[in-house]
Amino acid sequence: MSPLDLLVPPPRAGCAGPGSGAVVGRARGWVLSDNAHEGGRVDGYGGTHRFRVGGASLPPPATGGPYWPGWNIVRGITLVPGSGGGWVLDGFGGVHPFAAGGSAPGAPSSGPYWGGQDRSRGVGL
Repeated sequence: MSPLDLLVPPPRAGCAGPGSGAVVGRARGWVLSDNAHEGGRVDGYGGTHRFRVGGASLPPPATGGPYWPGWNIVRGITLVPGSGGGWVLDGFGGVHPFAAGGSAPGAPSSGPYWGGQDRSRGVGL
């Protein structure tokens, strides 16, 4: 059992997808905002789930990001400073933008991609 299995409850029946509030499978990545009072996590399908620390308010929901229902292919998430969003990494090396209270960042101009090979393990800035 991984420490993430303890932090993330199992999926709830009839409730899944981006912005639904349900946690689908294991968390694949966590991010904290610059003020460290709010953040988000991404599940294996690409669903993003926001959280707050203490009495802080919830951050804006993520929009426009990738989602692969039933396919546990997401490997990480990162926020892009000053962009109002971030990127989600898939297992093949694809980097997909999302917005969170602002504009989604542009796509990276280069990087490794292993089509059909689940080789990616994480993303960060």
